[in-house]
Amino acid sequence: MKAAISALFLLTLCFCVLADIGPVMGVSVDLTNEHQPQIVGTLDSSGIRTTKRAPKKRVKFVGCDDAQKKKIRTAATTLRQRFRRAADFLNKNADKTRRYETWFGKFDVDRFALVKSRITKAKEDFPQVIYNCEACRTDPEYDTKSAYRSDVGNTINLCGKFWELPAHDEHSSQARAIIHEILQFNPLIRDNTIGHIPAQALAKEDPGSAIENTENYIYL
Repeated sequence: MKAAISALFLLTLCFCVLADIGPVMGVSVDLTNEHQPQIVGTLDSSGIRTTKRAPKKRVKFVGCDDAQKKKIRTAATTLRQRFRRAADFLNKNADKTRRYETWFGKFDVDRFALVKSRITKAKEDFPQVIYNCEACRTDPEYDTKSAYRSDVGNTINLCGKFWELPAHDEHSSQARAIIHEILQFNPLIRDNTIGHIPAQALAKEDPGSAIENTENYIYL
């Protein structure tokens, strides 16, 4: 009995020491299972278990205060979700769905390939965007503009109207203003029509123009 108690005491002592020195040695101890402690990670060449985290992409700012950064991050989170959903949709037989034909018209294999490649490119461009909060301040139209692209590079300049937009709205939001500019990094995508009703009409009457219209991609 005494031997069992001594063994239990030593086991507990060893575990407590491991938990204390773990962070110093690069060891992570999972304390979620009190009956079976687990060391989480992978063994390195020295036999010490280490953990690795995937690098996190950071949003890049120029001249933005903390309140502005918070709003941009919120919009960026929404954009990330929208790009992922759009890409997933186009990868799952989207050519045969009503949703695709609503925004890009009757299916055509070449047009579908263009739509898919442009959404993919916009999704890839999105993490590289630099958000500039100061460039537009000297613009005479600062109060009436929401956002515009720089002539070169992947910078989006945010103006006075942008900060007045709601964070979430189907037809007018900060996320929508940003995605509009990201899509137009592609010089072949432009504003042929504005609004969801004209965009639907364009898809039905002229699918070739619909795949070049910013609004159709946004509403997809």
